[in-house]
Amino acid sequence: RLEAGAFIMGTTHETGRWENEGPQHTVALTRTIEMQVHEVTQEQWQQAFDSQPSQHIACGKDCPVDSVNWYEAIHYANWLSQSEGLEVCYTLSGCDESCIGCGQVCQDVDFKGLDCQGYRLPTEAEWEYGARAGTHTAYYNGHASNENKSTTCAQDESLDNIGWYCANSNGATQAVASLLPNSWGLFDMSGNVQEWVWDRYGSYSSRATTDPMGTSQGHMRVARGGAWDYISAGCRAAYREALPPETTNNATGFRLVRTVSY
Repeated sequence: RLEAGAFIMGTTHETGRWENEGPQHTVALTRTIEMQVHEVTQEQWQQAFDSQPSQHIACGKDCPVDSVNWYEAIHYANWLSQSEGLEVCYTLSGCDESCIGCGQVCQDVDFKGLDCQGYRLPTEAEWEYGARAGTHTAYYNGHASNENKSTTCAQDESLDNIGWYCANSNGATQAVASLLPNSWGLFDMSGNVQEWVWDRYGSYSSRATTDPMGTSQGHMRVARGGAWDYISAGCRAAYREALPPETTNNATGFRLVRTVSY
């Protein structure tokens, strides 16, 4: 449970940052949400759909589902809402539903909004709010110890205890919740698989915002958190990546949230 609150989103001077992480700005979130404590697993996915999209099948049922595109993450959110008798948050149109988990895309997705009581993808701001858990550092357990932002994999002692990344993952995803959570009880907010969020990709503004949901224009969506094959700088709380929503790869999965008060 993440209570409503405010935080400073993005970075300005952090070691290893990319330009798209700034400018820093104040974000107020006015709704209390519940966030899944770990990424959706292969077992959870297979309970919903007769498909196995994950390329890391050998990792097992407790490992995060990967190779699910943005539209398919939306489908899972609707399925979970329906299975629990909750309001469905998305209306999808123009979809081929022959195999959800085989790279399905849709022509349009209509979102009921943040007051919807069913399951949904977090907004980018909600995701970072959860990842930071009240902290202001590169990771929720402190500053980055590896200051080299390069394409070379290097160990970061700060990240080793909380996230699976290129230096400790043995070249694959790992079971969820097997490293230390943040102070709000959330696991794998750094590494393992990066996570789809609702927002279209766009530039930040320095202006303070309330309940942002991203730009209304553009095709690219945002993934957050870095993954098993990322360098440490790509697993920081502020790191953001733009991906076409039809993308499927073995480094991308998701977790869901649900509004519980507003």
